[in-house]
Amino acid sequence: PISGYTYIVIDKDARSSRRRHRTCESHRAMVEFWRWFLEDAAVEEVMHRRGFVALPKTVVSILITWLKSEVRCDGALSALQDDPTVVVCGSVQQEASYEFGLMEPAYEAIAPVDLETLTHAYADGDAAWRSGSLAFMVSIDDLHKKEQTEAAVHMMWQTFAFAVLVNLDGTSAQSAVRMTVQTLAQVLSGEISRWDHPRLVTDNLHLAGVREEIAVLSRNENGTRCEHSLELAMRAALQGGVSCAPSPAHSTNDMQVLERMATTPYSMAVLPMMGSLGERIGQGIRKGKFGVAKLKDDATDFSLPTETSLAPCVPVPGQDTETPRSCYPLHLHMFVTFKRDYGPHCAHSADDSAVRKEEDKDVVTAEQGLEAVKFWLWELTEFTEERVFVDVLALGPVRMHSVGPE
Repeated sequence: PISGYTYIVIDKDARSSRRRHRTCESHRAMVEFWRWFLEDAAVEEVMHRRGFVALPKTVVSILITWLKSEVRCDGALSALQDDPTVVVCGSVQQEASYEFGLMEPAYEAIAPVDLETLTHAYADGDAAWRSGSLAFMVSIDDLHKKEQTEAAVHMMWQTFAFAVLVNLDGTSAQSAVRMTVQTLAQVLSGEISRWDHPRLVTDNLHLAGVREEIAVLSRNENGTRCEHSLELAMRAALQGGVSCAPSPAHSTNDMQVLERMATTPYSMAVLPMMGSLGERIGQGIRKGKFGVAKLKDDATDFSLPTETSLAPCVPVPGQDTETPRSCYPLHLHMFVTFKRDYGPHCAHSADDSAVRKEEDKDVVTAEQGLEAVKFWLWELTEFTEERVFVDVLALGPVRMHSVGPE
């Protein structure tokens, strides 16, 4: 197949024939043409303009593998073989694992790279990076403040936000709850424990008769109502510390927290609007299973975080500016960390190289570092999966030993 229901027929065991002017060289050229046809972005663009449907990347990957391994002329493979696959190891904070599930196969289908990414929790990020075997690491900004900038390059990747979700037993009141970040902090600390608390009723007169306890649901990642990333977002919004009350574990992941909240009357959950979880949150709100609390300040009521309310939150690289008032208050930035100097095996002398070879056998090579940077340039410039994030290019120079220019 090459498009929709359109197929081509290829002789997968061709024989050269001078009489018919069929040579293995022309057969190889034909195979490479169809390989180019399947893989090149310009071809896909022309197909779209002409009303054709390009094949999914997963199907293209299967077809390319077939062309490279099954099509022969006079017994020899016709397709040019790729360079050996380079294994690139990375670590991704669990909040970004959904998007990496989309990015990895898409990139591996077009590049000779095997991306092996581990998922780490916030508390494990330091150990993951200092293991020395990672070409890159994705984590929230607080972690990167611990790294020395002389040894690492930090690139801002995405900004994500938290939504405050409430279930007031399916009543219309759940779509009209308003609170400040300070009030939310008091709910998370346990200082405000009922829906009819005066601080809530001040902005929500319809809660005056709702005497039920607020059931705050969470994953209990660190034994409290606040996961590590939420706690960091609260600190940033309040510009100070935050105290979160102890909490039992209600589930093992955020999706389960959302499902439990949808069936638990008078409950609340603060969850990140990311990937499939963000999509499920939007579906639940539209179906009336729960509502979203508006976070208010002196000038603005923010409902669900959107790209419009997140874009002002993104700082301009190299400039220290205050967060504008039009920025959704409960957000975090996510960064990618690269090593500043890849390739310790490329020593200055043969003797130095021999000494370091055994010591640095698990350290990332220059080739792996280069492929990691190429992957991220592809993600920033070509990967088009729709998401609720804001991408920012702030990549500093990364030196490659004996590989090429900056």
